[in-house]
Amino acid sequence: MVPRGDRRESAPCGVPRAHALQHATLLDAALNAGRITAAERPEFETEFAANFEAASTKLAAKKPALNTQRLDLKPTANGIDLTTPHGRSMAFNTKLDEYQRPTDKGGKGFKNIDDALAAMRLDPECAPILAAMDTK
Repeated sequence: MVPRGDRRESAPCGVPRAHALQHATLLDAALNAGRITAAERPEFETEFAANFEAASTKLAAKKPALNTQRLDLKPTANGIDLTTPHGRSMAFNTKLDEYQRPTDKGGKGFKNIDDALAAMRLDPECAPILAAMDTK
């Protein structure tokens, strides 16, 4: 049984939890849509705690930011970073060289670039490299 003096504090115990859940849901949706970045999330959490209506209006008015799409690319077996243009170029050229190198030198022996690229498209190991080439 809750003592009489504690009833006022314990009665709305579900309300703060519901607000916290609502805040988290709105922030998760904004983060996934690219309207905020992970770095902006704590600022909005503070604003939600202070004034929910103003913070939710501000959040709803935000347009998607540029280049906030998350790249879930894994480095290649060579440890090359696919998130940079230079890394993507290095990874692609290394794989293309492997496909065009003669078989007696450890390559796959494709004579022309079209055949090598067609084979790369079918190789699951090349999929992250080729997917990363589509990013800017």
